[in-house]
Amino acid sequence: MTKSIIMAALAAFAAPVCAAAGPAAGVPAALSITRSGIAKTEVSMPGAPRAAANPEAGLAFARNVITLKAAHAPASGKATVVARIKYPPLRDVHLTPSIGFTAAKKTEVYVSGAGASNCVSSAHNCDGVNKYYVIFNTSGRIFGANAYHLATSGSKDILFPGETEPCTVSIQPDIFTPANSIVDVTQNGSSLFRATAKQVGEAVSAKGTQLTLSQKYVLFYGTDLLEDQYLDVHFAGKDKTSFIFVPAADAMKNYFMPESAVTREGVTFQGFESGYIFRKTADGYLEILSR
Repeated sequence: MTKSIIMAALAAFAAPVCAAAGPAAGVPAALSITRSGIAKTEVSMPGAPRAAANPEAGLAFARNVITLKAAHAPASGKATVVARIKYPPLRDVHLTPSIGFTAAKKTEVYVSGAGASNCVSSAHNCDGVNKYYVIFNTSGRIFGANAYHLATSGSKDILFPGETEPCTVSIQPDIFTPANSIVDVTQNGSSLFRATAKQVGEAVSAKGTQLTLSQKYVLFYGTDLLEDQYLDVHFAGKDKTSFIFVPAADAMKNYFMPESAVTREGVTFQGFESGYIFRKTADGYLEILSR
């Protein structure tokens, strides 16, 4: 099976959701965070076929992170506003989805996924699929585990603040039924979190904004994440932000539009929605215009 075929098939993790839907038949509800804490609900997948760890299987969780480049300011002419989104309240909300776990010392951790805006070439090659991370967010601090590395090379230990023992993160990729691929977190041999790619993806997508241009997208707005040589991630800084467009029909792609490239006058982007102009307003709206 070729790499390109597998990439097309394994789009379950962080897949956008364009309509509310319940869990698939036979799949238990995911872990959920409630007002009183994180409810622990184990996900058990009976007899799901699993692939051995190999580079192709790793694509079950690797999204292709594409950073857009501004083309030019469009010539003056008639254009119609087709979307107007107040974006500051959306910042980083996708990093606190309704899915996560509580560790041994009562540390509450959200689980999501996001792409790094940079690439450390000494850590891996710089293909977009190598820049996608499983993200763990606790009390505003984030920790990352490179999804491609997890699925192909094993597990990663993370010591969360307030905990005395590390948590072990792993991915069990399923190339035959991608939605059944598993994100697994244990601590001292006890299971803390076990959810399917579909469940994590739906929880993250529920935090996004649905948008229709030439195709349907889920739009996120967030602080850029920078990866380091240890394949961890951290926030780039409060002034480094991007709009993230995830196509509903092709969740393998995450289009990163740097906020700094979007002007008040409006701009188009190379290779992305050429019929539309993107601009910011002084009062904090992203406006998208059809030309």
